[in-house]
Amino acid sequence: MLNVFVCRIQNYLKYILMCLWVSACQSGDEMCHFKLSSFPVTDTLAGKAVHLPIEEPYVPGALKTAGDGYLVYLYDADCFLVYVNDTWEEACRVAPKGEGPGEVLGVSGTFGQPLEKENWHSVYDPYACKLYGWDTVERGALHQVKAFPMDWGKYAPGNVIRLSSGKFVATRGDFQYGLVCCGAEEHHVQEWTSGEEVEKLKGVRSAYTSLRDLSYDVEHEVMAEIYGSCPFVILHDTAGTVIRTLAFDDYPLKTWREYEEPQECFTSVCLTSRYLWLLYGDTSQSGQGHVFVLQHDGTPVADLLIHPASTMAVDTRRGVIITVHPDREEHAIMAYPIPAFLCDSHTTSVCR
Repeated sequence: MLNVFVCRIQNYLKYILMCLWVSACQSGDEMCHFKLSSFPVTDTLAGKAVHLPIEEPYVPGALKTAGDGYLVYLYDADCFLVYVNDTWEEACRVAPKGEGPGEVLGVSGTFGQPLEKENWHSVYDPYACKLYGWDTVERGALHQVKAFPMDWGKYAPGNVIRLSSGKFVATRGDFQYGLVCCGAEEHHVQEWTSGEEVEKLKGVRSAYTSLRDLSYDVEHEVMAEIYGSCPFVILHDTAGTVIRTLAFDDYPLKTWREYEEPQECFTSVCLTSRYLWLLYGDTSQSGQGHVFVLQHDGTPVADLLIHPASTMAVDTRRGVIITVHPDREEHAIMAYPIPAFLCDSHTTSVCR
């Protein structure tokens, strides 16, 4: 116990020293670099497996925070999503499969984002190009929020978020870098070329653009986008202007031949008001999962060691990181308490 206490004190002291360190990566720089040795704190998180309270077998694919609980994407089920409360004791089905009223043909990766109407959270159908809202309190049917114009579909957008301005931004799924944007009442789609500098930097072929994620911090009006097989994170404002690009220098980027699958780097990104959280997906060398925590200016904060996972959700209100690994039967969904020095002041649960 004494050794554990001393280790925790050392980590806190390292973090305090890091806060006093003046980062060489100030706002306005084009590129900020970080690597494993840059993190002043390395902490191994003790997670526990959590399970959905449903009877039939299930395979989770992703998870997002929503209201007082979580929305979980399921493979091979009669509905695309299940909503579970934060104690993991109650669940209800959301987004049934089909073409009828209240049914959808598919669900994209950025479901669960808060919408303008109270208690409504987003569900995007990429096949119908429609965005729906789902009330986490009433827990009824889906309600259509936005039907996108015809030319929206040609970009194959997969991750759609609503900005506070009312505009909608999405990642492109047509093997091109950048984002697309559409106004709330507009029928014109704009192309944002915010990812082109990644291709120029490393000469990465276009197939790498298919592995995407996007996160939005509404408080600071900042977005973070990742290309799963590229060791970069692009931060830009809500007009599409790049603020800075963060580069992970320890990633063993390979020159892939056309028939080879891209190697995963960052597989999930969560941008909160205080930090940027990155799930590192390459476990080929150590078999160890990582959640990198950085400040918005690129300053490394902590390297959190976890079990390997494919996606994550950072729940700052309850002080927990939830990860999903579809290939694990007994530990497909894991919950990790966030270390106390990373928790927000309004966190309701007890952080470690």
